[in-house]
Order: sequence, then C-alpha cells, then structure tokens
Amino acid sequence: MEAPTCKPEKDNKNIDFKYEKKLLLENVNYLIKFGKLKDKEEELIIFVKEENVISSGYYQESFTLGNLQKLSRYFRMFDTIEETMDALKDVIEANKVSIKKDLDILNFMVKFNKAGKGEEEVNLKLSKNSLSTGKIVEGLIEQINEMKKEIKQNKEEIQKNKEEIKQNKEEYKVEIKKINEKLDILLKEKAKADGIDSKIIKKNEELNLISDRIKNTELLKNKKIKYKLLYRGTRDGMNASSFHQKCNSIPNTISIIQTTKGNKFGGYTEQTWENNSSGKWIIDVKSFLFSIDYMKIYNYVKGNDAIYHDNNYGPSFKYCIYLYNDFSKNNNYTYDKKSSNQSYLGFNRDYEFNNGEQNFSVAEIEVFQIILE
Repeated sequence: MEAPTCKPEKDNKNIDFKYEKKLLLENVNYLIKFGKLKDKEEELIIFVKEENVISSGYYQESFTLGNLQKLSRYFRMFDTIEETMDALKDVIEANKVSIKKDLDILNFMVKFNKAGKGEEEVNLKLSKNSLSTGKIVEGLIEQINEMKKEIKQNKEEIQKNKEEIKQNKEEYKVEIKKINEKLDILLKEKAKADGIDSKIIKKNEELNLISDRIKNTELLKNKKIKYKLLYRGTRDGMNASSFHQKCNSIPNTISIIQTTKGNKFGGYTEQTWENNSSGKWIIDVKSFLFSIDYMKIYNYVKGNDAIYHDNNYGPSFKYCIYLYNDFSKNNNYTYDKKSSNQSYLGFNRDYEFNNGEQNFSVAEIEVFQIILE
C-alpha cells in the first residue's frame, strides 16, 4: 500500500501543481510533482517525495526561467515556464529520469533530446524540506488509517468472492446435474435406437462389445441384432422365481447384471433356461461371458459345462456367476480364478467380475432375447 503524501508545511499552499507522476527508480517509489507559484508566474516548482515510507521530509526547489536557461541550452528554446513544464512532462512520461540522494540534496536528473542530436542530461538539485514531529506523526496516523481501510476493503472483497464462489459452485452443481440428466436420457435413447432398452447398458460401445461377439462368425457377421427385453429385476421381481417365469424355454439370451457397488457383467447362452429341482449342468459351445467395466470377453472352454438349471437360481454360468434365490441379498457369488478357468478363459485375478470380491448383491438385472434379422 502506498504511503500518504505528506504536504509541506508552508509553501505548497501557493503552488499550482500542473502534473504529478509516480515512478519506480532503482527499487524506490517516488512521487514527482511540478507546477508554478500562483503569485510568481516565472518560477517552476519541482517536488519529489519517497513513497511507501514515513520520512521526515520531502525534496523541493524553485527555478526561474533564467536559472533553467543557465543550466542548459535546451531551455533557451522556451519563452515561458508553461513551455518548460510541457517539455519536462514529456521527459518524465518517457521515463528518462534518474535520482540520486546526497544527504540533504536530491539530484533530479532528466535527459532531453536535442532535436535529433542526442540526449543531454540536466541535473536539477532539490533541497530537503524537513517536517515537524507533528506532521510526521500525522502522516503515520494517516498511513495506519489507510492501511486499516485497505484491510477492511480486502476482507469485504474476500468475503464477497467467497460468497460468489459458493453461489457459483451451487449453480454449477445444478447445471452439471441437468447436463448429466440430459446426457443420460440421450444415451438411453441412443442405446434404445441402436436396439436395446436397458437401464444398465448406457453407451453404444458397451452394446457393441456384446453384439460384435455374437456376430463373430461368418454365418452371423452381416446379420442385424435385435434385443427383446424379457425380464428386468426392478420391474418383474428380484428373485429366481420371477426370472424363470419370464425367461424359461427361450433360447439365445443375454443376462446383464449390475451390482449394488456398480460392477457390470453378464453372459450369453444359446440354450434355454429351465426349472430343475435338483440342479442340472448344461453344455453350450456358443456361450461366453463379458465384463462391461473392463470391456472384455471371456470365451467358453469347449467340452465343459456352461450354464446351471435350478429352481432356486437365476441365470448362472459355471464357476463364474451364480444368482441365488433373492438376488437383492448378498448371497450371489463368483468363484476364484482357478475354478473359473475350467469353463471360461481370460480371467487375470480371482473374482475379476466383482472387482476382487466373492459375494455381491444385485441392484439391477436384465435378460434380453437375441433376435437376428
């Protein structure tokens, strides 16, 4: 913060200051002013004060036009003090000024351009004017008051900025929520337009992961796939009985699961799902599993059992996915990597589907029939 300018005790009341400028010279801030005495037209007054400090005085001197013309031939071009002030203003604005203090004398050196013949440095010596103790104290109090005022203004500005930031954050949250809601709707509409009405599949590339795997044979690669929703847990009932009621005896189905922790995975079977009171394993050479989180396919090992028929189980794939009775409970599970590799290949760690955990509860489950057109 800049220190207040201390006024001279006597003469400055009669000075008509025409110009003032603050300059940083050799890491010191100076306030420079000049003008003329109101009752003495021919005298130029130059005033220099160090800023950012409480000093005991300032530097000031008066110059008649005759004095200036003796100092430099440059001033002989001017007939009035007004003309010299205009020239001095141009020099200060061009920052062609240097200052050197020598005890009670301040050398105020300015460089004038001599009509294209180079620059001439003129030394204007200013005498120090001391302030009384009262004026120094007065200036110090004024500076303290200015600092207090500035601190208060800064606090108010900081508080205002905090409130604006808080308000902006709230507005951004609302806007982001709206954007996410719109995006979610658009993604669902896109997925639906691309052939699937799913609450789990949100992106077209997720759907393509499944579709491309189904169509990876020469016989099916040019076919168009239609996904017909057979069963949705949150709509039809999150249990084995509801699943079998909606999905039994229908071939070519995709089961997609989303856990309460957000993991997404599932499997495809060409075989139908059926009830069985004692449990029955079924071979399916076209079967495969997938992880939406890892965008990865796990292929069936030929000759092994693939899916499991049981009254108390939902869509279950051997050693990988088991949905037991009430799907919303944490009774559903996967097996470790060693067991999983017996029927499906590609697992890099135990319980990979479920992010390293064996048991899971289902937030949503959907079963679609695959129809090739």
